Amino acid sequence: MASIVLGCDSNGVHDKNCQNTVAKILENAGHKVEKLKIAPGPFADYSYNKKSKGKIGVYLMAASLVSVADLYYGNTNFKYVYFGIRGDASNLIKSMNDFNKKKIPRDNDCTSVCAKLSNKTYPQINEITKSKCKSVFGASPKELGKNILKAMDGETSSSSSNSNSSSSCKDALKDVLYHWDGEAECFIRDDTVYIQKIPSPSSTNLSLIEGENIDLNSVNVTDYNPSNI
Repeated sequence: MASIVLGCDSNGVHDKNCQNTVAKILENAGHKVEKLKIAPGPFADYSYNKKSKGKIGVYLMAASLVSVADLYYGNTNFKYVYFGIRGDASNLIKSMNDFNKKKIPRDNDCTSVCAKLSNKTYPQINEITKSKCKSVFGASPKELGKNILKAMDGETSSSSSNSNSSSSCKDALKDVLYHWDGEAECFIRDDTVYIQKIPSPSSTNLSLIEGENIDLNSVNVTDYNPSNI
């Protein structure tokens, strides 16, 4: 369970409903949610306050750079922050295709730090800011809440959640490799999983003779498919 501080910009488009919907989705997932007053100031002020230390920040807004740039280049105390980009309140980003492909211009009221992020797509911006914050899209409040929750999974919840995520990956790999029982090997390099077939043994006949070329209890021979004997 994470302790979440949920802010929302005053976009003038059912802001309260959006904040309440996202809060409910996060609470139903077991997280503790503290809702802030709807306005840009309360979330920004909270991020610089010591009481935000160790908490997760979530800020709902229309497409913009100023909040992302301020958080990333500033001195936040949040453990991590998710910016929920509202498709229902944005004139620029209204679909996932827009989120993935449209470049975000610099805000008129933004300082020079916005220049480092402007004219990039949100996925490109996320690559720059991923150590401190991430932007997530939703066409509706319900979709936004679900996508924020999905983005949080395995990244910001308790250590037990991270462990469960790792276990799920291992179980999935085991399920895949099961079909090549004893015929394939798996290894990971960076963020890529490789599965390759184990070469067939050579035709040379080998003999294991206890007392001659092996010591007592020094080897353990296991057949991969004992039912095929």
